[in-house]
Amino acid sequence: MGIKVEFNSELALRKYGNSGRDKEQSLPKKLRTGEIYKFLKEGQRNYWFEGEVPLCETDGNQNLSRPLAAIRILEATHLMLEGRIFTRGKYQITEIFNIRDSEIHFEGMQRIKTPEVVRALHETLQYAKDYLRKNERTLIRKYLNKFVIIQKDVGIIDSDEDKRKLLQRSYQLKERKYIFITTINDLLVWNEGGEKPPMIQ
Repeated sequence: MGIKVEFNSELALRKYGNSGRDKEQSLPKKLRTGEIYKFLKEGQRNYWFEGEVPLCETDGNQNLSRPLAAIRILEATHLMLEGRIFTRGKYQITEIFNIRDSEIHFEGMQRIKTPEVVRALHETLQYAKDYLRKNERTLIRKYLNKFVIIQKDVGIIDSDEDKRKLLQRSYQLKERKYIFITTINDLLVWNEGGEKPPMIQ
């Protein structure tokens, strides 16, 4: 009879408030960057200590969510509880993700970090898309001549403008000024400046 050991490339915990589960077996109610949390997993599990790993939500059937955060495993200890093997440990949140965006944060064990200027562009686009879901889009026709086209859901600019300058300008737009986006033929249309559309106050 062999020794059953499981190697995990992520830490997967149940949804917060899962009934019948120990608090340490579930996600915290609110994730905070820099905070240290405890975890408890059934089985003799090994984790990677030398870098960041994803924190995911699971329903217990090996179905994992997209990464909720990047974490570092600080400690992991194997122990017996009521005749069963468990792994108990601590982890620290290094970055919290928005699972609704299309940004990739991990490829296998490799942590993917997006440059800040591109991250700002993604955040700006997501903000404007969310805003437009709650507002009428008819004003787009009036302002169409002030817009440039951006490829959908990526940080690559498809225009005649200098890419570096446009990225710098998008970073400045983090203040939520002069932004208006809608979808036309599966492309995003972005007002890069000039007169501010009246619905954006």
